[in-house]
Amino acid sequence: MNYCMSGKKKTVSLIIIGLLVILMGRMFYGSFKAGIIILPLVIPIYRQYSTKYKDRAKAEFEHQYKEMLVALKDGIVTGYSVENGLKESYREMVNIYGYDGLICSELRLMTSRLKLNTPIEMVFKDFAERTDLESAHMFYNTFSIAQKSGGNMNNVIKRVIENIVLKESVKEEINVAINDKKLEQRIMTVIPLFLIGYISMASPGFLDIMYKSIMGNIVMTVCLIVYLLAYLWSEKIVKVSI
Repeated sequence: MNYCMSGKKKTVSLIIIGLLVILMGRMFYGSFKAGIIILPLVIPIYRQYSTKYKDRAKAEFEHQYKEMLVALKDGIVTGYSVENGLKESYREMVNIYGYDGLICSELRLMTSRLKLNTPIEMVFKDFAERTDLESAHMFYNTFSIAQKSGGNMNNVIKRVIENIVLKESVKEEINVAINDKKLEQRIMTVIPLFLIGYISMASPGFLDIMYKSIMGNIVMTVCLIVYLLAYLWSEKIVKVSI
């Protein structure tokens, strides 16, 4: 499962970040030329943004996977086999997330393999390896053990799905708390830029002493470094605080 941005999205993101860096150069040094000089800052900022994008995409896929398991359990409860329950869950996921939903693409691949008479155990194994979700590995391992040991497969599947759904629900609650902290952190990192921008527009000559002196440039450089460090380390700071 590829959680990375598409080529088009990467290009757009790099252009936007580049323009923001140039604007930062204007704000901190009073010149757009300075923004061009500090363009290499695009690299760490883009890497940070790319990591955030992957985390969000994986979190969204985990949520969709949890909903798929709920639909699968409901199908089994109503009397479907695991194979048919998987097909029914695909129809329900398409209704919820649309044909291009992340989980829908995976379910299409899984159901197509079932049509080729691939054992359901191997379908779940391939899905777990492809997506590298902890919950998917847990489901496959339990399913595989239950299938080999015999017993009431439907009851085993229902119990493991209920455990996974409970675990994922708790994880989502933690992520909500983390995202709230991240929002606070983003607001704090935006305030210095807002203040500098406001001063530049309200009193155009007020920052000239900073822009036109060596000591002023040093101070602004230190401010820029502190700002970037606060932005780049905000994710780790938030996770530690939670």
